This record gives sequence, C-alpha cells and structure tokens, in this order.
Amino acid sequence: MEEYKNTLFEYEPTEGLKSLRNTLKLLFEDDGVYTTADRIVITNGAQQAIKLVLQYLFNNNKGKLLVEVSTYKLVLDLADHLDIELEGIERRIDGFDYSKLELLLKLGEISAFYIMPRHHNPTGYCLSEKAKQKVAELCCKYNVLIIEDDYLADLGSRKGAMPIHYYNMSKNTVYIRSFSKSFMPGARIGAAVLPKSIVDGVLSLKYISDLNTSKILQAALDSFIKSGTYEKHIKN
Repeated sequence: MEEYKNTLFEYEPTEGLKSLRNTLKLLFEDDGVYTTADRIVITNGAQQAIKLVLQYLFNNNKGKLLVEVSTYKLVLDLADHLDIELEGIERRIDGFDYSKLELLLKLGEISAFYIMPRHHNPTGYCLSEKAKQKVAELCCKYNVLIIEDDYLADLGSRKGAMPIHYYNMSKNTVYIRSFSKSFMPGARIGAAVLPKSIVDGVLSLKYISDLNTSKILQAALDSFIKSGTYEKHIKN
C-alpha cells in the first residue's frame, strides 16, 4: 500500500499489473520459459487461464482437444461445459506411445493438446527431457497447440528439468503457471504465457468475464517475489 498509494484501489488493465508481468518474465526465464511481458496474462488462478484458452480455441467447436488418460478432472468438466470433443492418450510412467500420438495428430482432427508434463495430476509422473522434446516436435510438425499446465513448477521441479515451452521452437505453446499452491490458495493467482496469435482474443474473453484480476493480490505477489521472500518461502 505504501508503494502504490491510492492507485492500488483502481481498476487494473485486463492483462494484469505491468510490474508483476515484468517480474514474472524474469522468474519464468530462470525456469526456461522465454517470453516478453506483453505475452503474459495474469488470471484468477490457473483454472481461469485454462478456461479462457479453451473458450477461445473452441469457440466454434473446431477440432478436438487431446487429453492424457488420466487427467485433471476439472478440465474434463470444462470440456463438457464448453461442448468440446475429446480424444485421449494413455499417460504412462515412461510417457506415451509416441507412434499412437503421432497417428492421432496426423489425422488432423486435434486442435490442442492439454498436458501436465511435470508432476502430473493424478499420477505424479514427470516426463523425461527426451519425451518433452518429442511432444514439442510432434505438435510443431502437425500444427497442434500445446496447453502446458505447469501448476507445481515451483514446488516440485527437479534441477535441470525444463518445460515443453522451452523445446517448442515454433512457440505454439500456452504455458500456464499457478501461484495458488506456492503463494497461498486463497489468493487465486495464475499466469499464462500465450502465443502472440491468441493474446488479443483471450484478453477480450477475460475482459467480459471479470474486467481484471485483483490488483491488491497482484501487488502483494510482486513485492513478495522482488523482496526475495518468495524464493525463501519455496525453499522452506
């Protein structure tokens, strides 16, 4: 409150607090997610980020959403609510059957692949670096958007583990991060790194959904990270 004075209680741009987006740009770079601040959108938790992206992509029911079997239940509920047709591929301890994955992508019916490469929910499995490269390569080859849910990145990542976003040279990846688990669940703060081609569309949907995410919570998280307290908190 001392830093922002009266502006803390005003409306914030739909994409989020500029200072926080610049802070997250640097934080994400440490984890192999290279982007610009204008492609980062702050959301009310990772859940809203997933919903907005699915809404935008499947607004006219174009194509299918590929999901892991098993996967995050609320994504299945969202797909049902938005009338999105699903296709599934088994998530195993060693990743996927990549011949089957390529066949599914090659058919041309898959528009996006929702995937949790690290600390998968509910199995807990993590993809190897080679597996993540393979997924990025296949999705790039068949022009399929990757929706990467990296919700536990801060709490469980192994040293040297990179996100799929790092390996996707075409930058056709939506990278989603949650701060609810690491900062505080009640804060409901998430962030999405979006491909340039969908930023405006997703922001339009967010604007009519909630105008903006709470500036007070964004400012708190920004100060928490900048002060070095967030890093100490994560280590604890």
